[in-house]
Amino acid sequence: MSYVAFWGLLFSFDIILFKRDRWWHYVLLVVSALFVVLVGPSRIYVGDHWASDVLGGYLFGRFLLGVGLWIYLRLKNNGLLPSKAKAGEKRINPTSPSQSRQRTE
Repeated sequence: MSYVAFWGLLFSFDIILFKRDRWWHYVLLVVSALFVVLVGPSRIYVGDHWASDVLGGYLFGRFLLGVGLWIYLRLKNNGLLPSKAKAGEKRINPTSPSQSRQRTE
């Protein structure tokens, strides 16, 4: 259950945040996808869980992943998460008191 949420979140953030111009991007995608796909059947093979336990873990992990991604995307769309500054731009912190004060002269 937790591995589906963790590795699925890593997979999702890799797709959302990183450019696809580096080799490690593809390695991260493949490794995280393999963990999600292969850990469940390995738990059945080893005899630690029944197939119904693994299926329930996949479903609950998928639910946790969906909630986590929903929260992240909602915060990002509302502007509550900092965005990357482009080259040459100065990052503005909206909660900084010196930048939010207005001169009343």
